[in-house]
Amino acid sequence: MKAGIFLSVRNKATRLPGKVLLDLAGKTVTERLLERLQCAQEADMIAVTTSPHPDDAILGEIARRCGVEVFYGSEDDKLDRYLQAARHFHVDLAVIVDGDDP
Repeated sequence: MKAGIFLSVRNKATRLPGKVLLDLAGKTVTERLLERLQCAQEADMIAVTTSPHPDDAILGEIARRCGVEVFYGSEDDKLDRYLQAARHFHVDLAVIVDGDDP
């Protein structure tokens, strides 16, 4: 059984624009979340799941820089994005982490 962690994150906040890119002790909030997720011992893979919207391209760059996979899926349907990512990475068990509410 292949287990994966999907960090669902978009750069679309309206109340606090750019919150996933805010500096947190020298790194973005997203980088800090990925660092913590990489401590998981039972996961076979980690991926950032985001959308193909141009504002989210930076999140793919952060994922690659942190050494994790990236999946671009539905802009508005998180559930479909998770399902398609699980199929893409052949994951049997997915742990979803909502990067919008760290």
